[in-house]
Amino acid sequence: MTDPKTPAPLELDPSFLTPLEPLPTVRPAPAPVVDLIAATAHAAATPPPAPVPTTPTSPPAPSTAAASNVAPTFEVPFPLIPLPDDAIPAAFKKAADPTAAAPGRMMAARAMAPIPPRALIPIIYQLLMDPDPKIAAAAWKTFNSLDEKLVSPVLGDALPGQVLEALAHVLMDRFPLVERVLLNRLTPDAAFVHLARHASEPKVINVIVENQERLLRTWDIVRGLAKNHKVLRSDIDRAVDFLVREGVYLEDVDAFEDAFLRLGKAEQLSVLKNIKIQEEHLSERERQKAAELGMSADDFMSSGAEVLSEE
Repeated sequence: MTDPKTPAPLELDPSFLTPLEPLPTVRPAPAPVVDLIAATAHAAATPPPAPVPTTPTSPPAPSTAAASNVAPTFEVPFPLIPLPDDAIPAAFKKAADPTAAAPGRMMAARAMAPIPPRALIPIIYQLLMDPDPKIAAAAWKTFNSLDEKLVSPVLGDALPGQVLEALAHVLMDRFPLVERVLLNRLTPDAAFVHLARHASEPKVINVIVENQERLLRTWDIVRGLAKNHKVLRSDIDRAVDFLVREGVYLEDVDAFEDAFLRLGKAEQLSVLKNIKIQEEHLSERERQKAAELGMSADDFMSSGAEVLSEE
């Protein structure tokens, strides 16, 4: 019995060992065109998700560049009439000159310029008409809330009439100051008419009613009092009684009829002699005849009417 031979080791040729190829990437098959169209239509029809609510905040302030382009607007309750050349002293004219540097005009508009109050108040008024809307708005803010220490010393001075009228508007609810405006003989009657119509302070009304010279000169003051629902009837009667005794009778104010009836017979006859007949009280035929005779309406009613009656 022979021993089996040990098998010889197997020798492999390394040349057949080649690196493995990478596996190919598996890609999904393209969707059919019909499916793509349906998916697109579904996405378009689906509303977007609702936004998450947030705590409201103040809108951001506009940038300096944007804010500088916004012209401030304001309204004044009185007529703006440019001041005459001599209303502002020559030494301070530059502060209200529209051709002067804007920073200087702005300082004057804010009452920050080193100018005496007697000149500064008219300058601020003039700057209400400045071509630069920012300067004009600053002037209005200052003029509408004048400091008492600034304005009080000049209210009895010889200020321009348009400035005094404007001060009567802005100081209407500040009696100690507006009283001084009303007592200034240079204050225009238009300021009295405005305050008679709009003031609510009894002390202001009393100052107006007590100024008989102005009542007799400007009848619209009494008309203003009669339209002001905050004026006491006793104050209206005081003003009307005075005018009736002076021969003034306003047909458009009911209080005049009551005032006339309160008079005695003798006073009524005396008043009738003093009443001045105006042309609008005559009829058209009476006016033509008065013109032919060269008579005033009052003269015609006293004598010329007899001629017309005879005719």
